[in-house]
Amino acid sequence: MEKLTRKVMIGTPTYDGRLDVRYVDALINTIRTSPVDTYVFPVFVPGDALVQRARNYLFSLAMRAQVDDLVMIDSDMGWAPADFWRLMAHDVHFVGALCRQKIDEVVLTIYAHENAIPQESGLLEVDGVGGMVRLTSFALNKLWNMSSPYKNGLEVSRMVYEVTIDDKGELVGEDLAVCNKWRSLKEHVYVDTTICCDHVGLKVFSIPKVSKNKEQVDEDHTR
Repeated sequence: MEKLTRKVMIGTPTYDGRLDVRYVDALINTIRTSPVDTYVFPVFVPGDALVQRARNYLFSLAMRAQVDDLVMIDSDMGWAPADFWRLMAHDVHFVGALCRQKIDEVVLTIYAHENAIPQESGLLEVDGVGGMVRLTSFALNKLWNMSSPYKNGLEVSRMVYEVTIDDKGELVGEDLAVCNKWRSLKEHVYVDTTICCDHVGLKVFSIPKVSKNKEQVDEDHTR
């Protein structure tokens, strides 16, 4: 039997306890196509109205399980399993996939990075990304160690994900705030511009299948 060399946790908050069928289908086929030396397991946090607390709980579970990678995926998303494994193959510590807001206008859930140039691998440096994000154990440990502890019932968690206020006095959601925290360590956030996830609302919001460069990547400040 092949010895496991990589442990991957998929973390998903779901306030209403529901998972879209596209998410379920993608999850099943991602696990089914996992390499023989890789163990993929999903963890869900239902019923928590504070998404940052749910994400922090998932983060703490990943730390206790000593995973090699944590992939945060929202419960209303769909993806191609091959794209999941492409995301896992990048030799970077913080990388996400493209998805769009659940509005008719095509606006991506990323924050553009000034003067960033797409790499041949498809990676593009950004200031922030949300929806489907992979963090390596290196990123997990650095973010954990720099974040304030707090009590979560009988357990001690860390405020890795939090809602903050930026220098313009505007609220910053937890997904962008963790990107800002990571970048404050002089580290980099990337998005794979070849991976386009579905975002499911009243309909499925997909990204048109076109080649993307920096000028085609919309900056999103409202996610």
